[in-house]
Amino acid sequence: MNYPTIQNHETLKQTINARDLHEALESGQKFADWIKAKVINNPFFDEAIDYVEVFPTSTNNPQGGRPSRNYALTLDTAKKVSMAEQTARGNETIEGEVAELYALLSAIEESIE
Repeated sequence: MNYPTIQNHETLKQTINARDLHEALESGQKFADWIKAKVINNPFFDEAIDYVEVFPTSTNNPQGGRPSRNYALTLDTAKKVSMAEQTARGNETIEGEVAELYALLSAIEESIE
């Protein structure tokens, strides 16, 4: 899986580009529908805390029309969205998280013994 690049954002610290995450998760939905369903309309995510809209730095759009909307997601938000995505890539995220949890539990057990 090609993971999106972690970027620095002025208010949210480390973030992931939502379009890159959408592509990496291989969602079958259009980006606009996906971001609304998974992030914007999700009652557990708050704008300016979990995500922000990112405006393009250039207003020159070679295809004409208005620029595409994009969003920067915090790492925690990106992880939660990935784990909720019902694709093979989303399942890989879950498996990775479970493996990390087992490793942590094993380390705790060893430190207790």
